[in-house]
Amino acid sequence: MTLKIWMEKCSFEMGLLLKKSFALLLGFILNKAMKKVIAAIIFMFTATSFATSFDCSKASTSIEKAICLHPELSLLDEQLASVYRLAVTAAIDQGQLRHEQRTWITQVRNKCEDANCLAGAYQNRINDLTNNGSRQLLPSTEQKTSISTENSRQISLMVDKEISEKLKPNEKNGEEEDVRIDKINQEEKGGQEAKETQKDESIKSTVYLVLIVLGSALFWHKFIRRRCPNCKTASPELINKQDLESWLGTKEVSEDLGNGKIRKKVLNTTFAKVQRTYECMACGKKWNEVNKEEK
Repeated sequence: MTLKIWMEKCSFEMGLLLKKSFALLLGFILNKAMKKVIAAIIFMFTATSFATSFDCSKASTSIEKAICLHPELSLLDEQLASVYRLAVTAAIDQGQLRHEQRTWITQVRNKCEDANCLAGAYQNRINDLTNNGSRQLLPSTEQKTSISTENSRQISLMVDKEISEKLKPNEKNGEEEDVRIDKINQEEKGGQEAKETQKDESIKSTVYLVLIVLGSALFWHKFIRRRCPNCKTASPELINKQDLESWLGTKEVSEDLGNGKIRKKVLNTTFAKVQRTYECMACGKKWNEVNKEEK
């Protein structure tokens, strides 16, 4: 009687363990999925709440996401974009100004680690472009007034022609530099996305493997495992095995020849009808099972 109780207890605890494992795994998957969904919803809401110089829905770096999430930084970013556009329009050397702006983004703005650092960097850049940029890039008023009206027209035409000739290679170089930087950013973004995708695929593969193993164990325990036909407990014991009859026969097997070639051949073998007798340790029920097997 003690053995019977112990076997029933083990079978019951095994079933509970499998059910709890499924519940915990399912809860883990749902919890992780819900966190991603909630984070995406919060980011989409905050990204569309404040104005910036770029599309917050396409923000990929931590700096861009921080700017989208803070209204003060979003406003400073929009102000800097406006000031920068005016400075480029008025600049004589537009290529140099673009290069300075890209250097400021990579060497100053992107080096910040908190909102206060970003706010200070934006304010300093706005002040530099507002206070110093226009004075260095535009001709002074005193120089204009010292030239006579008649000569100033001729000089102005000459200066405009010289500036336009200088701007052509600068603009071309600036555009090529912009294309090169955009290509580098796209490659870095593609690499990050590939790493994240590979990580997600690895997690999914692990989860699927665990689900398959647990599902197979539960299916075997529930439907395949030998049980007593009387009390349905999984505690039978083999007490006898005998061959009822045997005969000669053939079977077809496949042989791999290499290079994708497979050859089938027929082999002689012996088959037997085997009877096994089981006894349930819980209720004492005995029963026979007859199977055809190859010797």
